[in-house]
Amino acid sequence: MTNYEKAEIPICSKDGARNAITVYTPSSAHSNVVLLLLPAMGVSADYYEPLALACVSSGWHAVTADLRGVGQSSVRASRTTQFGHNEMIHCDWPAIVEAVRTRFPAECLYLLGHSLGGQLSALYLSANPACADGLILVASCSVHFWGWDFPRNIGVFVSTQMIRLIAAFLGYFPGKTIGFGGIESGKVIKDWAYEALTGRYKIPGSPLDFEELLRRMRLPVLAISFDDDHFAPERAVRNLCNKMSGTQLTHRHFKPQDIGEQNLGHFLWVKKPAPVIREIEKWMRKLQSCGREDRLSLAAKDFEGKDKSAPA
Repeated sequence: MTNYEKAEIPICSKDGARNAITVYTPSSAHSNVVLLLLPAMGVSADYYEPLALACVSSGWHAVTADLRGVGQSSVRASRTTQFGHNEMIHCDWPAIVEAVRTRFPAECLYLLGHSLGGQLSALYLSANPACADGLILVASCSVHFWGWDFPRNIGVFVSTQMIRLIAAFLGYFPGKTIGFGGIESGKVIKDWAYEALTGRYKIPGSPLDFEELLRRMRLPVLAISFDDDHFAPERAVRNLCNKMSGTQLTHRHFKPQDIGEQNLGHFLWVKKPAPVIREIEKWMRKLQSCGREDRLSLAAKDFEGKDKSAPA
């Protein structure tokens, strides 16, 4: 294991919500790459430490951060405390990215999002393409129920809408009791279930057309999926990728025989991240042929003239 330094930096979103980022820095190397690791629904940032340490072993800086309502976040979902994708995209992601940029002003920054963390990162970068050099999606998909084969798609439809009804009745979703996610805000569940039902990202409270922004995004994207992941099957991952039709997209789908593992699923890959790290290394080598300034210029090309209310 490469020697590294670990530091915790407090942050504050523009609506007053407090959180922290945890920075992992190789102590004996000067890397120009930073990976910002953003979690799945209900998963705390410290779960991703094995992935962060694998990044450090590859010579990269790594940063983890909790989603609102989880871990070090000062906010806790309840019947009276509500937040949704709008607050996370427009308040939390800007605060997290700004803190990382302050710590690493000149490095290449890639957002690596797992599951919901990947979906929200895609939405954020579609509106703020100059804020990162690329997007990495791992086990992250559109949760539209048609992304699953029959009859599993019926189960996805019923379960997502049942979860929405439970959250609407209680004012929050008791995921720890039911066995899916954590204690989630009713608005987070409502936003998530809407996309599961319609296949479209429509964020209440946001003036932005995210479907159009995703279509016009030009950042390089790496998507990784696993054959035994029933929460993010290959077709559902492709459905999310297809929304970003203008990106330089690479999609790698792993089967067990490809990586010598019997099971990685939706979560276990974090504990055994070597195949993911190797794929990211290959992808980054391909990107090196295009300079950072050229990539950012291309990413921002179509952003000029868009709605100026988009968050910075």
